[in-house]
Amino acid sequence: MKRKILVLLAGLLATSAAGASWWYVRARAAAVEFPTEVLAMLPSDVSVVAYADMAALRNEPLVQRLAALAPPTTQGTDYANFVAATGFEYQRDLDRIVLASSSASTAPVPPAHTLVIADGRFDQEKIEAYALRAGKKETRNGHTVYTTPTATPGKTTAFTFLSAGRLAIADGGDISSVLEQRSLSPADTGLQDQISRVAGAPIFLVARPQAIVSATGGATRVATPLDNLRWVNLAARPDGDKVTLSVEGSCDTPEQAKQIAATLELLKGISGGMLANPKNTGNMPPETAKAISQMIQAAQVSTEASRVRLLMGIDTAALGGAATPSKP
Repeated sequence: MKRKILVLLAGLLATSAAGASWWYVRARAAAVEFPTEVLAMLPSDVSVVAYADMAALRNEPLVQRLAALAPPTTQGTDYANFVAATGFEYQRDLDRIVLASSSASTAPVPPAHTLVIADGRFDQEKIEAYALRAGKKETRNGHTVYTTPTATPGKTTAFTFLSAGRLAIADGGDISSVLEQRSLSPADTGLQDQISRVAGAPIFLVARPQAIVSATGGATRVATPLDNLRWVNLAARPDGDKVTLSVEGSCDTPEQAKQIAATLELLKGISGGMLANPKNTGNMPPETAKAISQMIQAAQVSTEASRVRLLMGIDTAALGGAATPSKP
């Protein structure tokens, strides 16, 4: 049973690892364009970039229902104390957020360096005063940088205000890439191209799969056609009870893209058969398993040159009301 569940999970994960350039020509009007000037602030070895346009998503019915499922803020927690001291609440005051994680070093399983750039409404004086309760400030490259200790002994978080409405935060205290404002190099071309293909989506992720595999000790894995992916883009757009998911994988050659497309088609068939067997779905209601199977089978897989694409619609209402909050 455990092996069957792992196979099913592998199929679902692989289905989410392939196509999105169609997003470039549609869906640009509903979300604010990704702030491309941020690219110059990211570390040169960045391997993952995630983006969310919270202002565009805030009024989406599905997002509101999911937010209603979140547990209330508990008094006495770090976040509750931060809200009380600064007046900032991310559900209300955060408009856009960019999260970038740098490539791993050569250590066996090193911690990734993470940088967050957030746009919103901040009370700068209150946030600075809150940081100075346990932290300190210094001047670097003409910027006032605040460093505060984290829950991990010996580690710190650094942040600086780039403007009244933009805040940059870095773990480990290393915020040098933001302060240097480096010029984009030819090595950044690949990242720029990938982001341009999903820049109009309210939620997207761009990643170098091999960097992630290396960081998790993937040298001992069994090789698959998915190893030929050089970049993966994922973009999502909620619309009522539905979510349109688009994923694109970039390879070196058209032949590699076709191999991945064939693998995805095979996994679609396997997952459909497994979901049809109640032994593999545990306590999942039969109608939910059927709905998931239908969504997977309806997913479109295609290739264009060295790119492989997947387009999938997710109907949350058909999944048994999972996104609907329960009654008190």
